[in-house]
Amino acid sequence: MTSSLLRFIVFTSSFQPVWAAALPPLLPLLSRGDDDTLLANKPSVIPPFPEATQNQDLLRDLHAVDVGYEFWDSDWLPSACVFEANELGFNVTDFQAAEVWYDDCAASWTFCRHKEAVQSWDELLELLSRIPVGLRQYISNFILLPPYTNSLSTKPPMLSAYTRASTIVSSHTHLNLGVLLHEIAHILDTHCPTLQARVIRSGLPPGKTPFSSTPIWQRIVTRDVALPTPYARVSWQESFADAVRWGYYSVAQKSVRSQQDAER
Repeated sequence: MTSSLLRFIVFTSSFQPVWAAALPPLLPLLSRGDDDTLLANKPSVIPPFPEATQNQDLLRDLHAVDVGYEFWDSDWLPSACVFEANELGFNVTDFQAAEVWYDDCAASWTFCRHKEAVQSWDELLELLSRIPVGLRQYISNFILLPPYTNSLSTKPPMLSAYTRASTIVSSHTHLNLGVLLHEIAHILDTHCPTLQARVIRSGLPPGKTPFSSTPIWQRIVTRDVALPTPYARVSWQESFADAVRWGYYSVAQKSVRSQQDAER
C-alpha cells in the first residue's frame, strides 16, 4: 500500500536536519472517532511479519558506514538528554554525550548514552550507521537508556522506545533496526517536508499535524485489505510508523534481489 510513497519519501529527500527548538509532548494518540473505530477493527496481515527475520535481513543488507565521534565536556549535555533524564528519574550526571560524524554526511549528530546502558558506544553508533542517511538525517538526538527505569529506585525494567519531536529514546531491548525504522517514521510523520506539503494540501496546519492524521493517509489505509501489524490498530500514527517499517523493508529486499539478479 505504501511502496511508491516510501520510495518518494526516502529516496528523494535532500539533507534537511531537524533541530527542535522546544520539546513538545510525546506524539499523542488521536482520539477515536468513527474513522478510528474502522482502524481498530481492521485485520492485520496473516501470518504476521517475522520481526526476528526482518532484523537479521536488515543487518545483512544495510551496510555500516564509517563513523567517528568526540565526547562532549562532562559538564555539558544536550537539552533533550537532560529533559528525558529528568522525565524518567535518572541522574543526569550518569549520561555522556558525543558529537558523531558518519562518512555519508558532512553534518553531525548528537547522541547520549547512560553509563550503564547495555550496548557500548561503538555498538550503538555502528547500528545507527546502517540506517540510510535519507532517513537518519531526521534524527536530531538519540538517547540510549540502561535496562531499568530509574537509577534511584528499585530498578524496574525499562523496555520501550519512543520519539519526542526529533529525538529517539530507546532501551536496550528495543535497539534494533526494525524498531529504529518505526521510530524514525514517527519523526517523518511530523517533520518530512514532502509529507508536510500534503498536510497543507489537506487544509490542516503544518508543523504540528502528523501526515497520518490527514484524509490522504487514512484513505490509503482504508482501501487496503489489512494493516501491517496488530499494533498498527492503536492509532493512525502507529499505522503509519509500522507501514514505513515494513514498507521500507520490502523496498530494501527488492533492491537486494534486483542487485543479485544483475550480478548473475
